[in-house]
Amino acid sequence: MDDIWLFSNSPGRLREAQVRLQDALRNLGLEMNHSKTQVLQGADAEEEAKSVRHSAVETGLDSDPQDLGALEALIEELVAGPESASRTALSFVCRRLRDNNLTDQAESFLDVANRMPQGADVLARLFREAFTVESLVDWFLDYARSPWGTIEWAVAQFATIFPSDWATPEPRVVSFFQKQIQRSGVSLPMLAIAASRLASWSGSEPETRGVLRDCAESAADPLARRVLTLALAQAKEKGSVLKGLLGEFEDNGTTLALLEAKQFKVILVADIS
Repeated sequence: MDDIWLFSNSPGRLREAQVRLQDALRNLGLEMNHSKTQVLQGADAEEEAKSVRHSAVETGLDSDPQDLGALEALIEELVAGPESASRTALSFVCRRLRDNNLTDQAESFLDVANRMPQGADVLARLFREAFTVESLVDWFLDYARSPWGTIEWAVAQFATIFPSDWATPEPRVVSFFQKQIQRSGVSLPMLAIAASRLASWSGSEPETRGVLRDCAESAADPLARRVLTLALAQAKEKGSVLKGLLGEFEDNGTTLALLEAKQFKVILVADIS
């Protein structure tokens, strides 16, 4: 209630008003907070206004009962202009929806998520908590095969909605991932998620392990070779095979040494220090 915003086309007039306000406050025994007093122009002013709006969302969520008015207004604004929606605002909203168990609001984003590649990673986390994985199969496949799916980083991020411990993977998703790892020019993010999920879902099957091995052997890029070899390690491929695949590239020497130290067992992120 003690924030004051003044608007003018003249920065000089704003500084003049600041001095007058400061004098008036001192006459009342008050002091202006100079660390929070500034003149903002253009994009800086817009960003500051957005941060104030975010504080209104926080205030509403912290009230009892919760007041969702500011949050819903921000969601409505983001959904109305998905291509230009701020990544920062998307991240802010998705985190608040998850933290406050308001994932039912995720439905608002589903129809326009394909037009929000800048927030694919945070939207994917929200969708994982808001929807059943089975309900997202058609949405994901339609999106990945549409013109919107040309931004492959975003497709790979949305692909994380399919968990590694999916008990009964949908065959169409399995087929999609198999085609991705076999596709020429596949990006590293897509290769990584596709190979990892295939290894988790059916890595013990000779057919899947054979596909991963063939792709790894033909991978001319050391990073792609590393991704596929780690997937094969996850699929419990023989250590001699893994060593041969990584040993062809000097860049993969550190990864090979790590695998050898772990006796070619699956490496969890939490195990790496």
